[in-house]
Amino acid sequence: MSLYIFANLAAMMLYGETYYHLRVSSGDENETESCYSCHTSLVLEKKDFMPVIQERQSVHFKNGKFCTSCHKEETYILKKTESPKDRIFSACPFYKKPKYDRHKINEICGNCHKQEYEDLLNGVHKNKLDCVYCHYSHGIKKASLDIIRPDRCSSCHRYPDIAPVKDEFRKAETILLATESHLNRFRSEMPEIYEKYTSKINLSRENMKSQRHRFIRADISSNSNYILLLSGHIRKEINSELERIKVRRLITIAIAIIIMLAITGVLYYLYQYYKWRRTLNKK
Repeated sequence: MSLYIFANLAAMMLYGETYYHLRVSSGDENETESCYSCHTSLVLEKKDFMPVIQERQSVHFKNGKFCTSCHKEETYILKKTESPKDRIFSACPFYKKPKYDRHKINEICGNCHKQEYEDLLNGVHKNKLDCVYCHYSHGIKKASLDIIRPDRCSSCHRYPDIAPVKDEFRKAETILLATESHLNRFRSEMPEIYEKYTSKINLSRENMKSQRHRFIRADISSNSNYILLLSGHIRKEINSELERIKVRRLITIAIAIIIMLAITGVLYYLYQYYKWRRTLNKK
């Protein structure tokens, strides 16, 4: 019996050693007193620590966003219980929701991510997906194309049908980066071309970024093709301008040579004239 008690005490000490560091030592006091007081408590099972563990690894936590940034009292996602005892020995109040409301979740995300929320409402996944389906609810990573992956997309689509769309995004971004790099090389020589096409590149990037939430395949292909044509046009115009610069330089050099020859001729003529005058004076 004593061995059983000792084993339980050892397990509790291990839990405390493992999860005590998850408590926040600074920042919002309400985080420490509400969410962390339960989700780092030994009363809960190990799985109940996961929201805290995932949150501490998320991009939200790194940017100073905590539990109550999303779980607010004005939304029904957070509900208060009558006493701390009720909170400990009952299910977490975050999950006491009347029903799973996809639109409410998207609205909460849209409070900060306004443009992404608007794009989602104008895209093919409106009323079909919520933000946390792709981005997860607690362990949120920085948005990237890696979110388009089999474990997410295959529940509704054949992933081989979706993979080419991901390739379109990658191809478009690669072309934009290469074009930007090429354009930057001539920033000082061609300021007008640089200013003109930098704005178009930025607009094209924003359009492709918007399509990550709209996900309209026709628009993605159209924007990708436009970026390819834009890149070709920029390179063509830069090459044309380089040819014009080369011609202007040759003309400038030719004019400089002509001027130098003219000056040399005039000086030679003056020299000969001066020499002739000296000969006359001696006679």
